[in-house]
Amino acid sequence: MLNQAKLVIFFGSAIATEAIALNAKVLYIDLFGEGNPYINLYKNNPSIPEVSPQESIKEKVRELLNQKEISNKKEFIERYCYKLDGKATERVVNVIYNTVEEWKKKY
Repeated sequence: MLNQAKLVIFFGSAIATEAIALNAKVLYIDLFGEGNPYINLYKNNPSIPEVSPQESIKEKVRELLNQKEISNKKEFIERYCYKLDGKATERVVNVIYNTVEEWKKKY
């Protein structure tokens, strides 16, 4: 379902990162203020616009749906997802294998 979404509205979860990776626009509604653990990840990020419950969510949704591209998407993906090339597992396995090999040489 997420891969078909044009816009994902969220209140504080990692779903925003997945949505942007799948080319959906996101809107963060700050319901919890400073108590939200995701605040540092998403706060002031141009890829993730924010509204408070008191602001016009309807207007922000319209604005986002009329945008052609996600602001700062490439930089966001590189920072939080690195590469979306289908080789993440291969990279992780290589790091583990190389670490084990280095450890074997030392001990």
